[in-house]
Amino acid sequence: METWKHLEGQYSISNFGRIRNDERNTFLKPFLKGKHSARVRLTLENNSRYKTIYVASEVVRKFITPEFKKVVRIDGNVFNNNVDNLIVY
Repeated sequence: METWKHLEGQYSISNFGRIRNDERNTFLKPFLKGKHSARVRLTLENNSRYKTIYVASEVVRKFITPEFKKVVRIDGNVFNNNVDNLIVY
């Protein structure tokens, strides 16, 4: 079952790793930071201010623990940010 928590401004994050704009009721699409990157990022806009977040890190912060050093995906798929697929060190 998908659970949603408030992320920031008008955005929410789910335990499946999806980001939603609550005002428009739309989902945001994350992208790779670089060509060979293992980090998926997303840029949020609040009152003309932009902030880049890393989806896996935010899922861990909201659903596992607020303090951690490293996040690893069990299946190695950088776009699979489901809370059950993340290991925290």
